[in-house]
Amino acid sequence: MKKIYILVLSVFYTLGFSQQLDAELYEINYQSGLDARNLFKYNDQILFAGAKNDMSPGYWNMNYELWSYNFTTKKTTLLKELVPYASSPFGRDPQFLLFKGKTYFLAEINSKYELWETNGTTDGTRKVFGFPDNYVMQMTSNTEKIIITGNKTVYISDGSTAGTQLLMPTAGELEKKPFPYQSYFVFAAKDASYKNELWMTDGGTSGTFKIKSLDTNDQLTVHVDLDCYILNGQLFFYGQDSSGTRNGLWALDNATKKAKFIFKTNGVNSGKVLNNKLIFFGNTSTDGNNLFATDGTAENTKALNATMHFASSVNEGTGLQILGDSVYFFANINERNRLWKTDGTMAGTVSTNIIIPDYSRPNFLKYFPENKLLLLENASHNLFYLLDENLNVTALNETRLHDAVEKDNKLIFNLYTKKFGLELSQFDPATAEILLFKDSQHEIGSFPSNLQTTAQNSLIFTANDGEFGNQFYSITTKGDIPKVIKQSPSWNSVPTGDLFKVGTYYYVKPSEYTSALAKTNGEETQTQFLSLPQTFDSSASFGNLNDEALIVTTYSSNPERNIRVWKNNVESNTVELIKEIPTGSTVQNAKSISYKGNVYFTVYTADYQTQIWKTDGTATGTKIAFDIPDNDYYSNVPRLLQVFDNHLLVAKNTKLWAFNGDTEQIKEIPFPTNDWGYGDWNVADNTLIDDGKLYILSQLGYGSVFRFNDLQSEPTNLLSANFFGTQTSFKKCGNQIYVGNGTYDDKLRVLWSINTATSSAKEIINYNANASISNLTCAKNYLYFLRENNTQLWRTNGTAESIISLPINVLNDEQIAFDDQILKLHSYDDYIYFVAKTKSSGTELYIVKTELPVYLSTGNAATGGEKIKLILYPNPATSFINIKENQTPQIETYKIFDTTGKQILSGKYAGQHQSIDISRLLTGNYIIEITTKNGSRFSQKFIKK
Repeated sequence: MKKIYILVLSVFYTLGFSQQLDAELYEINYQSGLDARNLFKYNDQILFAGAKNDMSPGYWNMNYELWSYNFTTKKTTLLKELVPYASSPFGRDPQFLLFKGKTYFLAEINSKYELWETNGTTDGTRKVFGFPDNYVMQMTSNTEKIIITGNKTVYISDGSTAGTQLLMPTAGELEKKPFPYQSYFVFAAKDASYKNELWMTDGGTSGTFKIKSLDTNDQLTVHVDLDCYILNGQLFFYGQDSSGTRNGLWALDNATKKAKFIFKTNGVNSGKVLNNKLIFFGNTSTDGNNLFATDGTAENTKALNATMHFASSVNEGTGLQILGDSVYFFANINERNRLWKTDGTMAGTVSTNIIIPDYSRPNFLKYFPENKLLLLENASHNLFYLLDENLNVTALNETRLHDAVEKDNKLIFNLYTKKFGLELSQFDPATAEILLFKDSQHEIGSFPSNLQTTAQNSLIFTANDGEFGNQFYSITTKGDIPKVIKQSPSWNSVPTGDLFKVGTYYYVKPSEYTSALAKTNGEETQTQFLSLPQTFDSSASFGNLNDEALIVTTYSSNPERNIRVWKNNVESNTVELIKEIPTGSTVQNAKSISYKGNVYFTVYTADYQTQIWKTDGTATGTKIAFDIPDNDYYSNVPRLLQVFDNHLLVAKNTKLWAFNGDTEQIKEIPFPTNDWGYGDWNVADNTLIDDGKLYILSQLGYGSVFRFNDLQSEPTNLLSANFFGTQTSFKKCGNQIYVGNGTYDDKLRVLWSINTATSSAKEIINYNANASISNLTCAKNYLYFLRENNTQLWRTNGTAESIISLPINVLNDEQIAFDDQILKLHSYDDYIYFVAKTKSSGTELYIVKTELPVYLSTGNAATGGEKIKLILYPNPATSFINIKENQTPQIETYKIFDTTGKQILSGKYAGQHQSIDISRLLTGNYIIEITTKNGSRFSQKFIKK
């Protein structure tokens, strides 16, 4: 077999790929909410008066505006803000009506009512007419006109501004909604003597007249309610003549538009037409309060029960409802909560087996024609039920569906839950299941923070779901939905703060005052909530003692100033006080570092001198560790940096020091810095150890990055810049080390790359005060980062020329707008996660679903410049390729990519005897990348024949 030996040179190549990143929102906090009232189905939309609400019931925002849910786009939008930044234009009972293909509604703006129209779009929502006062009562329509009744006024509209005009003034108020009949409207208006006179109008002045008696030409009136019904094409209503002797049921003669007296009764309430009969509640001297039926004639108007008090005067809600082939009602006898039904005959007026538990008569709230269901509530108005045609009752408990609309046999309504707040929900009558229909408002956000990859290769972080408070969450496999680790009503809220790792556990170092100490290892049973007998915050220091225990130092001023040193073994649920140290206070933002079986930390003495202490977790082992001489006119605050070359590194003033725990000796390390007087930032806090070498920044000149191979040799100056501030971020990515620097951690002004093999440095981003970067994150050997005032991700392979922007396309939510913010980046298992703050979802976690490209280095020179050979054979290949290891560390895994950067194959590498099957690959060019035991990566092209 012919073997092909390919020398791997120090060259790089970038794979082509789409520049847009598809992302999905992982929403955890679904609050706030949207209070939707008077839902009105219009074409493929639901229109409603809506108000954003961030708080619990009883404290809701009452500024209702016009909103819409679109069934096609599945989005809820504020259709039109009628009164920006002001009180609600809708009252407690917004009125919507469909007229000539549009929806019309009344709005109160600037203390006056206005008629508006909408076609379901923002541009198509406009004011039609403004009324002179804010006392508009009701409106209704027929096919040609809209009638609006107000305070002593009647308006008629054809839906246009020019076609809306005052029809007539009235002497008194109009109290009830007009009733449309054929091309007319019937309404009642008070005269000067406060009698409710009955009127009819066709919308014109000449066609507006009072309704009078056919035989006496008497003016007819109603007492209060305008009760009208249509039976066999004829209008029936309750009224009385001027004498008051003929009060009861009247019928309008269609030819003369005058009324004929039919039946004497005190009231014609809650009428329903069934089987060519009008069934109604009434009261006569012979039959008492009863249920009556009529075919429209006096002789065929009969009581349906012999009991004198079978019924009582009722309103529409407690009256009659049609369901199927019966009219249902609750009688005023004995069991007033038992359901009755009638077909319009005395024999067909019977009780059912349905009893609604309560002390009195329930109410009918609504009929749902699509589902053929009746909604009932008990007399106490706190329990609700659905009744179907087969007299099956579904108990809804406290779920109120009175404002629901029907769509696809489901009932859509407004519901408050602790998880979602007030939102549109969906009730399925077939299963009685209630689900969220649309989370319209969820802009509060869960504020996910502290994303950490655990030893078990899961992602862990904290987030606030709004229902149970701040909790631990985990993602166990890349692409999975985050799951709360532990959650119950009795489980406390995890404090906000940073995660600190001890062994396999993560503790929350709080940023707020609390006595709580929360920890988890990613498992529910090992997620614990401990308590200290004092409060503490970020001024406390956390230390890792041998991966076995957490050491916490807290400051207490009561009764005397001291530092308290606490210990919690990771497997224990108790916190032990080790020692109290008389002191001034804790050192702000000081690190604790684990070194040779002890945790080292810094404290102030009572006279505000600084000391470095150590603890082995016992009282006797908690003592002063060592001291570094002070200098006049300097801050004299030692900062624990890093453990390197078997020494603990400490920066103090302008110098670098090393402490040897074996000899307990402290010595100064020769290190070039600027002596700039008072200050302690000449040596940056953040350092990096890579391949046994220390990378550290000094304020030499305007800033320089040095590399220590060990503490016995002089450091190597790798780069110097025109501007290096006090904050430095190192990030190892591939075979490069990236150095970001600025004045704040989240405002890095410059970016450099250092090639670890050649020690060469390249400037990627020069100083820019107005465009800082942050969140240096490595994924597949590329460096990703964020830019200030920008909602894209950015990427580089280590050069200025390779920087590209990556727009984000959100697949399952609103797009991230230009004035939203991306706050954090995190790489987990070759996926990019980011935290964004948007107007629609608040601060939430997202995952980039687009497969990320790999930056493949086909060269990785060995120490001392020795070149490494990666031997593939055969190449080109048809079915299998083999790798011959030659002077390389042990190979552990391999991945094969096509030329777009898409991963095709991957697997474990068992040794040179292993043949990698490529028989299923299409003919073309490919790249194989191997990862060695020490984490190095090498790659090479090959050809599939």
